[in-house]
Amino acid sequence: MKSRLQTLLIIKERNKRRSKPKIKKHQTLKNVSLVSIMVVLILVTLVPILGGFLFTQLTENLPPVDWIPAFLDPQNGVLLSPTTLFDESGENEIYQLQEPGIQRRFLSIDPNQPEFISPYVVQLAVATHQPDFWSSPGYNKNFLSDKQDRTIAENLVERLLLWDEPPGLKRDLRMRLLAAQISRKFGRAQVLEWYLNSTAYGHNTIGIDSAAQLYLNKKASQLNLAESALLTATLLTPSLNPLDAPQAALENQEELLNQLHQAGYVSDEDFNTASNTKIVLVSSMQPPEQFAVAFSSFVIEELYDLYGRERVELGGLHVITTLNFSIQEALACTINSQIYKLTGDVPSPSDCEPERLLPSLFEEPNPNLALLGSGVILDPSTGEIAALVGDLDGFSESSILGLKQGGTILTPLIAVNAFVRGFTPATQVWDIPTSLPENLSHYKQPMDTYKGPMRFRTALANNYLAGITKLYDQLGYDVIARSANSFGLPSLNALENMQEVLFSGKSTTLMEVANFYSIFANLGIQSGIKNTSTGLIAPKTIRKIELSDGLPVEDFFTESQVLLSAQLAYLVHDILQDDYERRETLGYPNPLEIGRPSAAKYGSSFAKDEVWAAGYTPQFVTVFWFGQKGENQTSLNESIAGGVWYALNQWLHKDLPVENWQKPIGITEVVVCNQSGLLPTRECPSTISEIFVDGTQPSTTDNLFKSYEVNRETGLLATVYTPPEMIDSRTYMIVPEEA
Repeated sequence: MKSRLQTLLIIKERNKRRSKPKIKKHQTLKNVSLVSIMVVLILVTLVPILGGFLFTQLTENLPPVDWIPAFLDPQNGVLLSPTTLFDESGENEIYQLQEPGIQRRFLSIDPNQPEFISPYVVQLAVATHQPDFWSSPGYNKNFLSDKQDRTIAENLVERLLLWDEPPGLKRDLRMRLLAAQISRKFGRAQVLEWYLNSTAYGHNTIGIDSAAQLYLNKKASQLNLAESALLTATLLTPSLNPLDAPQAALENQEELLNQLHQAGYVSDEDFNTASNTKIVLVSSMQPPEQFAVAFSSFVIEELYDLYGRERVELGGLHVITTLNFSIQEALACTINSQIYKLTGDVPSPSDCEPERLLPSLFEEPNPNLALLGSGVILDPSTGEIAALVGDLDGFSESSILGLKQGGTILTPLIAVNAFVRGFTPATQVWDIPTSLPENLSHYKQPMDTYKGPMRFRTALANNYLAGITKLYDQLGYDVIARSANSFGLPSLNALENMQEVLFSGKSTTLMEVANFYSIFANLGIQSGIKNTSTGLIAPKTIRKIELSDGLPVEDFFTESQVLLSAQLAYLVHDILQDDYERRETLGYPNPLEIGRPSAAKYGSSFAKDEVWAAGYTPQFVTVFWFGQKGENQTSLNESIAGGVWYALNQWLHKDLPVENWQKPIGITEVVVCNQSGLLPTRECPSTISEIFVDGTQPSTTDNLFKSYEVNRETGLLATVYTPPEMIDSRTYMIVPEEA
């Protein structure tokens, strides 16, 4: 009995042990289920939150679709007005970015309206751009599609609402969202109508009606199938438009018709009719009279960089520029008047007040002189361009601000680099013949033009090229080239031969020279607008931009940057304002003296086929250039540019108070020997007061002149045997071997 009981207990214990894993496994499954449920609950809670967050990010500051009807309203839509430039007052219109005589009109696609878009245009636009348009929700369901797959609605909202957003997935998603909204809210017919009225057809032309007027001299309602195909093909490649590339435009039209016919979008009958239709194109347009051609072109290019060509050409932008209307008129007429004087052309009657201030040139008119002139006037305190004239030939102005031969107008750049490295205006340079490198050997001065030893101030003020070139060589071409960009002369870096920069070579532009000289007008500070990519300050041409209905778009504020210490800038400035020093070559009086504090200098290429006058007062920086067109070029007198500089500065400042510059702390005046720039000795024939940055004053005495005792009879040095009564004390210049 006892044995049986023990056996039962053993069996019970064994069964109990066997049941434990089952209980443990059941408990584990129960725990896993609880964790899974918790994870699912968390995900169910988080997904809407995360989705809501992403949707909020996606729709943040999403432009309202109601902007599109405001842009394209047929009566008063913002985009009915092309991009327009105004002067600084906002009252004088100076340029419109559209073809003259072509009025923008936004037409309906409903043929029952008095004015409408040809049904052929509607038919071909859908067949070409989006065959499923009439059944599409407005957006491409393939979210990974590239730009070519975009729907008409997507293209519309991208151009009108999202043009200023950076490309990427976020913009693509926002584009699809907006495309769905406008399709749902306004209907497909309205979307297509907006699209055809706001698309670029090349040659600054927006909308199908403007394109029909420009290329075919027709209204959009009058277009037949062949003409509609021509403009539809032009829409695909606006650069190959019927005005700029007529043959290519006709070939594209023929190819498009063939493709649509083969795809079944154009019937056999319509295709045959269109193929046999003769298209009469507008062959050319009369160029309009335009005010401030170069300035307008410069501003338009800036707008293209800021907003993209497509958005600017779309229109609706009113740009308040920095241009002063009356100063622009005065600048253009004065340059033209100087050209007339030199060439003997008879100008048309005009009221040009500064013309009466032009100095006499004492030159006979030369009708064979193909003279060009240009100029710029800038406010140094703001960097704003008050007036800008591209190359004028007496009748028309070029829109291109091309490169010029800077030559000696760039010598202040050498001065800046020299003074940064411890040189001074008193540093002695030798204006003497030197052996030029082989590639410069043809730049030789006549022997009687060399002046010998002089201070750097004298060489810079009078453009004594040999002495300046020696210092240029000493500093190193690479040093000057590297610094040019920082000082607003980026074109100098592109010059292939930096050795040649003082002699010839297309090394700079009018705007760059004005920007560079403004540094000295501000004693080391450059003002204007900062280029976000380079960090450099450039002249400012735009004050603000708003939509044609007055809604502000962007304000442009003046920025300033210290490029030089006031002391170093003052050294250059003091040379440029030194009327006394430059009289050695210009005489007295001369055109660079205007009766008030000013700084200026002449400049030219070595051959003097291009000449400059550049300078400033505290109120204005003024730069003028004269050159020639054609092969047969002659030497020009620098006073041609100097006369215009004088006349315009007299006119600009006639009602302005006299202002001057304050000498900065840290500048010391020291009397030095005139030719060596060292402390004078009794042998020094003349002395002069020179300025120095503290710490750079000369510490040694003049070593250019030395007295010797000479035998009066022999002319040789006296010896101990020479009688005292035969000895004269004579002072000689100690000339170095190379001189």
